[in-house]
Amino acid sequence: MKSSARNIFLVSVLVVILAAVFASSFPDGLEKVAKILGFKHKGTSSPSVFIDYNLSAPFMTNGIISTVIAGFIGVFIVYAVFRLAGFLISRSFSNKKAA
Repeated sequence: MKSSARNIFLVSVLVVILAAVFASSFPDGLEKVAKILGFKHKGTSSPSVFIDYNLSAPFMTNGIISTVIAGFIGVFIVYAVFRLAGFLISRSFSNKKAA
């Protein structure tokens, strides 16, 4: 892992840890508008591991730790997707240059 990518990853993890303390339990904008306009009940929910930015597992009882873990997993997934995309794009360009 290059140092700039590692630094971005570490800063992202630090932000997740610090932001979890300030995470709001109030509904986000979309949920609030849906409630005000009266169509919130029409939405359907599907099974999810991350419900309201928390890790929904039977052993997770602390809300802040659950939010930190969910955030860390989210940062890791986004990081992995972008690293994979970067790898595939660079591979594509190197294949075109070689041809």
